[in-house]
Amino acid sequence: MVKQKKKLSSAQKAAREKRRKEYMTIFVHGKQKRVKRPITIDGMDADEFIRKNADPIWLHQNEMWEYIDSKEDDSHFSFNEEEEEGLTLTQKGNMKIHFGYVSASVAGDYYQVVFEESEDSDQNNLDGKYFLIQRQFEMPDGGRIYVESHDQDVIGHFKVVKAKLNPKCLSLALSKKTSATIEVTFETSPENYAEIKRVLRVMIPSIELENGR
Repeated sequence: MVKQKKKLSSAQKAAREKRRKEYMTIFVHGKQKRVKRPITIDGMDADEFIRKNADPIWLHQNEMWEYIDSKEDDSHFSFNEEEEEGLTLTQKGNMKIHFGYVSASVAGDYYQVVFEESEDSDQNNLDGKYFLIQRQFEMPDGGRIYVESHDQDVIGHFKVVKAKLNPKCLSLALSKKTSATIEVTFETSPENYAEIKRVLRVMIPSIELENGR
């Protein structure tokens, strides 16, 4: 005699449907195993949804800097390049320079790294050689950094095409209307370098650390 299937109640059907939505079956070493489904938003994996929809300010506020794409959308960036004073990059903008001191600072949504001739240099009155990098996350910035130096040919907001960092050197390929490269060598302690690296990775998420350092 065929055993009749017991009909499920409405509550049991709802519970089964809930389990089906929350769990899925996978194979581990040839055996079935029930595991929780990954969290999805609008049918997308949560990480993929964040990458596609979160704006840089939200990512910065939630300390998710690794998701900030260096090729950020310019559509919400109101800065007018034509009106900015300073460099429209030319081959003359290429720079190689050495500094004896480097420091990093953070003030709310504003990040900064300054290279100077010595620790005794006055940041409020930079008369000697210096090279400064800033980025703010208070408003959309189109993924640009602000660069300033004693050389009037190297001042303005720029896209970072490529960036490399090691404990002795920072190399930047910048773009505005044409491209230029800047190579800054410096001296600093391992402890200070760790902070420099942390701040630069926030400002330039795509920066490459040579030999993972």
